[in-house]
Amino acid sequence: RAGHVFLARDADPRLTGPLEDCCREAGVPVAGGHTMAQLGRACGIDVPTAAAALLAKEKTASNGIKFSVPWKI
Repeated sequence: RAGHVFLARDADPRLTGPLEDCCREAGVPVAGGHTMAQLGRACGIDVPTAAAALLAKEKTASNGIKFSVPWKI
């Protein structure tokens, strides 16, 4: 599960709009201040990207139940 999603401000809104809607419905925080090139570099890839996500860390409670903990930004 995503803990936080980053959407490129210069990406096509036909792509990022539905993704943003899904994130909001699922309660996943969304940030939109970076460019596609910046997100690509942050992901360590050689191409621009419209979206990137930090995955939530999964933890196990003392009673054996697993749950997700979003990464702190």
